[in-house]
Amino acid sequence: MKACYRYIFTSSPGGAPQIWSSCCRSVRSVPNRDMDCIVDLLKVREQHLYEKRIRDLKLICTVSSPPPAPHNHQVNNIISLLSISYKLHCNCN
Repeated sequence: MKACYRYIFTSSPGGAPQIWSSCCRSVRSVPNRDMDCIVDLLKVREQHLYEKRIRDLKLICTVSSPPPAPHNHQVNNIISLLSISYKLHCNCN
């Protein structure tokens, strides 16, 4: 809660934490990112005020996996073509 206070307690919209922020690092340290457990620790009045923002942190702070590595087929094909064209060029002279 302390690490994410700017997002949780701010009444103005926006200002979501960045995935590398101390807030998101704290969220990712919660076992299974069980934000419902964090909400349950609050008083009832606080739950009504902040539960949505706290639960939203689970999605906001998710680090997506990097895209798959590109295949080298095109690069290999280009290199093969260059090699063949060079050989043909050398044989013609």
